[in-house]
Order: sequence, then structure tokens, then C-alpha cells
Amino acid sequence: MKIITKISVKPHDFKALILFFLLVSYSITSVRAEQGSEHQESEEAQHLELSDQTLKESEIIIEKVTAKEIEIRLHLNGKIIPNENKVAHLMSRFSGIVKDAKKGGGESVKKGDLLAIIESNQNLQAFELKAPFDGIIISRHATIGELVNEASDVFIVADLSEVWADFFIFGSELHKVKVGQTISIRLPESKSYINSKITYVSSIVEETTQSKFARIVIPNEQGYFSPGAFITGELTIDKVSVPLAVKSSAIQIIEGKSTIFLRHEGKLIPTEARVGRNNGEYAEILSGVSLGDEYAAGKSFVLKAELEKGEAEHGH
Repeated sequence: MKIITKISVKPHDFKALILFFLLVSYSITSVRAEQGSEHQESEEAQHLELSDQTLKESEIIIEKVTAKEIEIRLHLNGKIIPNENKVAHLMSRFSGIVKDAKKGGGESVKKGDLLAIIESNQNLQAFELKAPFDGIIISRHATIGELVNEASDVFIVADLSEVWADFFIFGSELHKVKVGQTISIRLPESKSYINSKITYVSSIVEETTQSKFARIVIPNEQGYFSPGAFITGELTIDKVSVPLAVKSSAIQIIEGKSTIFLRHEGKLIPTEARVGRNNGEYAEILSGVSLGDEYAAGKSFVLKAELEKGEAEHGH
């Protein structure tokens, strides 16, 4: 059933009604024009114009969107420990008194260096304790006049020219890590990386942390890595080919959206993009860019800052 409402208009009210509709129509048109003008200004403001010289000085590199093989990486946390095959626990052959201690904790030693002289309690014979190889004294329990015996360490000497790194593996990651895979680690205070293969994966889950560990051997002639220090590594567990990829450094979060600055006709235009797999070096792009598009690859955060600065000034 239709409900029809009839409006009765008296002749003297007709002109007023026509005027009312004209005013409403004008107001709507004005608002739409105003909104369109604001939208146009917003669109015009949403880009940056930087010369090639400015880009160069700002170290902003322009690259092209390409197809790429992306490595899927697992981020790992670990700890540096001494190579157990290169650690010596030195004990006295008999119970006796430390008559002399030649070296202290932290000192470097050469193979054959005299570390301490211990006098036997039984026959007063002196026994010399010597370094079994080149290394560093990482522990000393030998004070002149101290009583030592066959059951306790007097010195611990370690060759730290090669150390181990044990990385913790948790939960769903356990089946992804295998002996022979390569872990990449960065040298401390450097942009250089070294790669080392996993030599051992523990077979027992540690009860308190519910984790296993994967071990690599790290050359340490320069002494960059100290036992006890924490370390991070990247393990490549797969490789995938994607049709569209950009450098991860190109992606900025603007107003909560992943944004890439595309270059078109001399303008750098912030463009929303949907990001797929990202290994921290390259990222898969699912939508928002096309193959061959030019984009700001390096230091795009400078562009983000410049854009936000311009918007703030425009707002005032």
C-alpha cells in the first residue's frame, strides 16, 4: 500500500516556496564547489617537486619497480660463547700452596707461558702451571699463599680467535632450522656482514624457555665478538619470485598507510601501496604501483618529513 502525502500550497505562499527551493539548490551547489576546490588544493598539495641536484644532495636515490627474487628470512636472537674445543681448565696435579702467580685474568698468553708455581703439601716439590696454547685468561683462582687442590680450576684459558654463536629457536620455527643453512650476522659497529653455516642444532627442547638452539662458528681474529654478548642473525629459509618489488627503505607510514613516493613528470607523489612479504631489504608490492614505475628508494623519510612540514604550514 502506498502512502501519498499531499501538500496544499496557497497562492500567496507559492512565491515563497519557489524562493526557498532556489536558496537550497544554491547552497548545495556552493558547498559542492567549495568541496571540489578544497579537494583540488589537497591533490595539488600532495606532491613534492625536487630537482635532480636536490635529490642528489639529499642522497635520495630514484629506482624502478622491478620483479625480484625475495629471500624469506627468519630473525634470530642469540648469544656469543667460547668455542668449547678451545677452552682449557687448568688444575693443580696435587694439593698445595700457590707460591707465585705470573698472569692475571684478561691477560693474553702464549703457549708455554708460566702461569703459576704451586708447592706440594706432601713433598714440598714445586709444580709449574703453563699455558697449553695461545689465548686469554678468562678466569683465575690463584692468589699467592692460597691453597689449591686437584678438584678445582686454577686458571681457565680460552682461544677466542674463533667463537660460537648459539641462536634460540622457538615454537613454529623449530622445523624450519636445519644443519647446513646459512645465518648472516653483522659485524659490531659496522655495516659489513659475515655468513656462517649452522653446524649443530640441539635435539632437546630447553624446558624453561621451550626452545632449541642452532650453533654457528664465527672467526674472531679481530676480537669483534666477546663471549656473553647478545647477537642477532638472519636465516634465509626460502626464496620467492614476485612480479613487483621495491626496496624496503622506500616504504613510509603516512596517516597509518604504507606509502611509496612515485616519481612522475618531475614530481614525487606519495602513493598508497599494499605491501606483501618484506625481508627488510626488499618488499613485495601487491597493489599501488606498476612495473617500471620510478620511486624514491633511499632516505624516503626525508620526503615524508618534507611532506608533513608542508601540510603543517598549509594548515596554518
